[in-house]
Amino acid sequence: MVYFAESADGAEANGATDEQVEVLRAAARTGELTPAQVTPLLEPYFDCLADHGMRGEFDGTMKVGPNVELPQVVVAYIDLPMETEAQIQSAIELQRACEDTYVGYAWKAIQLAPTTVEAWDADFEARRPAIAACLAEHGTPTDEGATVDELVSAALAVVERTGTSCISAG
Repeated sequence: MVYFAESADGAEANGATDEQVEVLRAAARTGELTPAQVTPLLEPYFDCLADHGMRGEFDGTMKVGPNVELPQVVVAYIDLPMETEAQIQSAIELQRACEDTYVGYAWKAIQLAPTTVEAWDADFEARRPAIAACLAEHGTPTDEGATVDELVSAALAVVERTGTSCISAG
């Protein structure tokens, strides 16, 4: 699949590990990238964090697509000075460098893969009538042909005004 091949090329060009690039190349060959392929890349990422005074740990899971969950990762900046803006930015840059090198390209690829985006779109379309009904019920009717962006914008206005999350309706 072209998407994963391009992701692999980008990862390789930007200094990602051979392991991360190979995960993406395997996905290009099969057309699929799974959590089981991405999750093992977290161990060397956590090692990199530890080498730079940070700690990475798992904190449950996060849904990145319908039927696609990845471990939720939390990073603690335990042994880094964080008093000034420059120190904070330096720590963030170190964390991002570890992420990009060990797992970041694969992490992004699984979330933005065409199959994941299509699944989210299908999920949203299946819930569209319930979302529109919720919006109307809370004083924000929408046109039948409203775009996803228009519905999301209306839903944000409703949640700000009433505290009700219409986007999760259905």
